[in-house]
Amino acid sequence: MYMNEKEIVRAAIKSRALTQEAVAKACGYQRQSNLTRLLASDSMKVDSFLMVMDALGFDVIVTDHSDATYSWKLERIHTESADTIG
Repeated sequence: MYMNEKEIVRAAIKSRALTQEAVAKACGYQRQSNLTRLLASDSMKVDSFLMVMDALGFDVIVTDHSDATYSWKLERIHTESADTIG
C-alpha cells in the first residue's frame, strides 16, 4: 500500500490513539494548529516528517526497491522541546 507523507502521519497518530494536540505538544509546537497546518499543506518537508514520526515513536527507513541489503534509517537531530510519546 502506497501512502503519502501526510497519510502516513495520520495513520501513525491513529495507531497511537492520540489527539493532534498531544502530538503537537510532543513535537514542541505551542499550538495544535501548527500540526493541523502541517497536515493541510501541499507537501511536508523531510525534517518535519521525521520530527512527527520520531515524536510518535516510529523509525523512518529507506530501502532499495531491488536490493533490500541497501537500507538506511533516517534520524533527526533532537531538540530539548521535543519528546517521544506513544
